[in-house]
Amino acid sequence: MNKTTVRLSVGADGRLTKQGIICPYGQYSNVTDADGNVYVADGEIFVYDRYGKEQRRIQIEERPISLAIGGKQKDMLFVTTSSSFYGIKIR
Repeated sequence: MNKTTVRLSVGADGRLTKQGIICPYGQYSNVTDADGNVYVADGEIFVYDRYGKEQRRIQIEERPISLAIGGKQKDMLFVTTSSSFYGIKIR
């Protein structure tokens, strides 16, 4: 949807409902952490809380392509680019 990140609900019948825009960015990847924060890769990494309010931006040296949350405490944001792999502590 024109590089926007949306949130949808899934009804009991499996249908998608309640579409709402989280942020006006989003090209390659997004991931949600245990607290409901959404990380969106689009030139830099935009971080939004569960209510859609921008919290911060994370800049890395290269354009992020994919994101994943991991680590033993689920406190790391892993980012791939076209030539690198980053691990960023998020909590």
